[in-house]
Amino acid sequence: MSITDFDKKRKDTQGSSLEESEIYKFVQDKKILRALLENRIFKLRKIQEEAIKKGLFFRKSFLVCAPSGSGKTLIGELCAVNNIFQKYGKSVYLVPFKALATEKFFHFKNTYRKYGVRVELSIGDYDVEDKKLAKADIIVT
Repeated sequence: MSITDFDKKRKDTQGSSLEESEIYKFVQDKKILRALLENRIFKLRKIQEEAIKKGLFFRKSFLVCAPSGSGKTLIGELCAVNNIFQKYGKSVYLVPFKALATEKFFHFKNTYRKYGVRVELSIGDYDVEDKKLAKADIIVT
């Protein structure tokens, strides 16, 4: 499955890709829903809805191409934690900058550790033992 050029599919030029919907209609996993609500995410953007409808929670492969600020980061987060909660396996969360990796590491750790999710950070300046990486559910790099 590929979600590409989402911005070109908009019906109008006023930013309909930023329209929001009720989160309860799309997120069924209670842990994920609770984590989103605790982080004050009450609605999804259209691209996030589309990703869920196309199989985000059912191990589908995705390529998401969309403008900055459209909601791609949350799609990656939902996919990563769903894989863990459904026992599909580990997730590697790739970001382009060390500062962003550190930010996402603390976000994942603070949001999901109460659900038993183990998160590790692996960047050039930070040395982490291979054993810790092997035990991690999410590796942010």
